[in-house]
Amino acid sequence: MKLDAEASLAGKEAGQQLALLFAVEWSSDVVKEFRNWSAKQKLMGQCTITIEQFRSQSNAVPNSHKAWGCLPRLLMQAGLVRPAMTEDGEPRYMRAAAPKTHAHPVRLWRLV
Repeated sequence: MKLDAEASLAGKEAGQQLALLFAVEWSSDVVKEFRNWSAKQKLMGQCTITIEQFRSQSNAVPNSHKAWGCLPRLLMQAGLVRPAMTEDGEPRYMRAAAPKTHAHPVRLWRLV
């Protein structure tokens, strides 16, 4: 198997677009819910979050779990988050907390 980062990224983007085609109503609902949720987080002094934290409390459930992968892009487009970066300009990660995730790394997002 040949490794190809560009093809991998293109596949990711195509898959997210396809998932959004089947989740149009969900995408507007989840962004609205996130806007309210993030406002509360900021009031509590939170500067960074994971999508996992929001997802664990969200009432907006897509038809397919695959739509969750689109959420960071939707939130960035809405101006609600931006990537949390290290001093070296690399994305920041932390371990996931949901038991089913087996503590894999999840990206940190800065609330805007």
